[in-house]
Amino acid sequence: MAKKLKQHKLKNNIDEPLLLGVIDIGSNSIRLLIGQLLPDGQIEILEKAQQTVRLGQDTFKQARIERVTIRAAISILREFKRKLDVYKIKHIWTVGTSAIREARNAEVFTDRVLMATGLEVNIIDNALEGRLIVTAVRSVMQSGQPSFGAHTLITEVGGGSTILTVLDHGEIESSQSLALGAIRLQEVLGTGDLPSDEIAGLLSNEISSALSTVETVMPLDEVRTFFAVGADARLAAAHAGRVLKNSSFTAISRKALARFIAEIKPLSIEEMVSGYDIAYAEAETLLPALMAYQEILLATKAKEMIVASISMRDGLLLE
Repeated sequence: MAKKLKQHKLKNNIDEPLLLGVIDIGSNSIRLLIGQLLPDGQIEILEKAQQTVRLGQDTFKQARIERVTIRAAISILREFKRKLDVYKIKHIWTVGTSAIREARNAEVFTDRVLMATGLEVNIIDNALEGRLIVTAVRSVMQSGQPSFGAHTLITEVGGGSTILTVLDHGEIESSQSLALGAIRLQEVLGTGDLPSDEIAGLLSNEISSALSTVETVMPLDEVRTFFAVGADARLAAAHAGRVLKNSSFTAISRKALARFIAEIKPLSIEEMVSGYDIAYAEAETLLPALMAYQEILLATKAKEMIVASISMRDGLLLE
């Protein structure tokens, strides 16, 4: 059964920075974020780390995490725990998302992690994921730039799921999760050995089908401002976007996003790795994730996708 994220009351001398650590166990990798809460309420990021482990590959194919994958995850978590110990961090949030949440042996996984590392994994639900993403986006707003309008959509396409949150003048109006993620799409469709044009066609059909289920309950056709969160969106923004006055955000027009997707569609994973200087695991998720962002953008009235430079982990630190 999923554990609820615990609320921690932090006692701290207001004149001393408070060290905080977050570990995010995702479908494609495990990520570490270390920050310190300054006396003025700002958070300064001290260190980031990321290592690939394909929990989603197991869960989305067979609904359980294999022993070898559990061992690999524990090895990474031990390394991250050593980093946290060097900083002498006592306030640590370790969270798991869809790959653990949907695994039949999720409790076995969390118990083994606790015994091996002392880290208690909190399996968070979709609603909390959405709220954390909104919190992170709000944190980098400067004087309301860019602003939340009457209908604003904030989306993150992850490895296992896509979180869509609609805001009305900055307040959460509705939130939905789609079983639509870059790793999940690969496992469900089995696109590994297919030609690129066939892969793109299968991805497009699957994304459109998943999105149609949410359009009846969310006012996507009323959305005029669309924020995207996630590493794949940030990569596209770096190559095809323009930095806004608030440098924490980059905007990509519909045409620019379409051109970038057309540019990467015929490329092999190896060509993406060398051409964009990214890891193999990141190259594997790039096309399905960007196609999902594009389909969502086209379902709205937004003229561009505004990409934030932050992640859900920043929201966890702020929580």
